Amino acid sequence: MAVWAEMDSYAQADWAAMGLAFAQSPFARAIHDEDLLCLAVNDRMCQVLGFTAGQLVGRRIADVVHGTQYDAMEQLTRQVLRSGEAARWQPDWQAAGEAGEHAWLAVVSPLKDPCGLPPPFRSEC
Repeated sequence: MAVWAEMDSYAQADWAAMGLAFAQSPFARAIHDEDLLCLAVNDRMCQVLGFTAGQLVGRRIADVVHGTQYDAMEQLTRQVLRSGEAARWQPDWQAAGEAGEHAWLAVVSPLKDPCGLPPPFRSEC
């Protein structure tokens, strides 16, 4: 992966814009490593789960939130990591602070480098 100092100003602007899009997204978003440890969450994900980013980062979501729906989500995430292909899931969840369950759409997709390979990212194809 390219080091920030080695990137040109356009590449740095692209990374900064992606970070803002992640943070400001109205959709719940999280980034996990290959062990399903949470590396980053946005504010909406924290609202949905009812936890702070500090309570989620560095842990598996299943370690914090329990239930069959979250177990199924973890299984789906592991499948995506094995296959390298995105997957969709439509659970009925009750998010933190909500009165009842309703339909959600969860999309899990792997991060890939420009060559289509999963981490560790390579700087050239």
